[in-house]
Amino acid sequence: MTLNKDWMIIDDYINDESYKVGVISFLDFAFQKLSIKTICWPCLKCLNIGCKDRDKVRDHLLVYVIVG
Repeated sequence: MTLNKDWMIIDDYINDESYKVGVISFLDFAFQKLSIKTICWPCLKCLNIGCKDRDKVRDHLLVYVIVG
């Protein structure tokens, strides 16, 4: 499975459905492929400090945007 990263550079991440789909694809990859329970938050606010579960990471990525 190759992860498409085009969604990471979407400027209007709040309103663009492609960004939301990309976040879900990223989380599917991270949590299923890597068989892990938590990941560090790769958002602009947290900068990969501290690890959280899928729901927390999703919420942060949808609000604060991913570090790309």
